[in-house]
Amino acid sequence: MELANSNKEIASCVKAAVRVRPLSNNEQQNLCQTCVDVQRTTNEIILANSTAFTFDYVFLPETNQEDLYRECIYDMIEGCFQGYSASILAYGQTSSGKTFTSGDRTTRTLGYITSYSYSFEKIE
Repeated sequence: MELANSNKEIASCVKAAVRVRPLSNNEQQNLCQTCVDVQRTTNEIILANSTAFTFDYVFLPETNQEDLYRECIYDMIEGCFQGYSASILAYGQTSSGKTFTSGDRTTRTLGYITSYSYSFEKIE
């Protein structure tokens, strides 16, 4: 696997990523609608009231786990093998999508938990 952002210098700073989760089955049955708009080109999340927030990375609900991992996490893990420290934290209120992004055995998606298995493979 190649570095996704190989032309970028690994920096020791905090970066924030946001992934908008898809509506749950229950939300779809209740005819709920998404109240945020994701602008990948500008890394913005725009709320229904037109308030915009900019992040280092933003991901659409349909972004697959592999793309999220490659774009946002892989370089951090590689940096650890070059002596840098890295932490990955999923933060949010209940039902905001933390498990959806980190990975879930019941849905057989690995999310950023993939980084653990990759790290152990590389150590071996």
